[in-house]
Amino acid sequence: MNDSWTVYRKELREAFGDRHSMRGALLQALICISLTGVIVPLLEHSIWTNITTTLALYVVFPATFAASMAADAFAGERERKTLETLLATPLSDYSIFVGKIATAVTFVVAISAMSLFAAILGTAYKGDFGAVSLQAVGGSLAGAFSASLLITAVSIAIAAKMPVARSAQQLGFLATFGIAAVALTVLERLRIPLNWTTMLYVDAFAFLTGAIALFVAMQRFHRERFFESR
Repeated sequence: MNDSWTVYRKELREAFGDRHSMRGALLQALICISLTGVIVPLLEHSIWTNITTTLALYVVFPATFAASMAADAFAGERERKTLETLLATPLSDYSIFVGKIATAVTFVVAISAMSLFAAILGTAYKGDFGAVSLQAVGGSLAGAFSASLLITAVSIAIAAKMPVARSAQQLGFLATFGIAAVALTVLERLRIPLNWTTMLYVDAFAFLTGAIALFVAMQRFHRERFFESR
């Protein structure tokens, strides 16, 4: 667990410790929070009653950042020639995976939480605090967590096979919206109503699927193969 924490702190330092990398991460977060937490809630308070809009703003949109960070976790480090150094350390494959995964998931949940908090303040500022749905807030945070875990799993699988981070990120973005579209289509075909009770089951399924996918990815990942391929 200590090794995972070490990798986690390393990932945070790389994302926010350097001026250039921090600028990119903060700009992405600021755009998302400004749009979903300030602009949209001030213009339209129905976000608290329209579950599709709420999920798009506070689950799907933030989850795209998981694709970006997960893609950079392997493909980005490979481009910067730092992955070999990391793999040469005594850190276990498990610790490396967990640390990188935790960074992406934390970033997504933090953005979703800050956007929701800003949206609540904006709704209260308009004098319509009663429209805020605690069920929507809790469901969105749970959705952001489970969705980011699943997207991270998919994006890491993509990034582990690709030498260029930008290509991995683009495929990760497409995967994010593709998974959301498939989930909505399945619910529609099965005639399951989309509500916050249903979303609990969807979140649980996404969490289990993501956890299984990450477990499989960890089992298939061997640093020796990486060095042999070089």
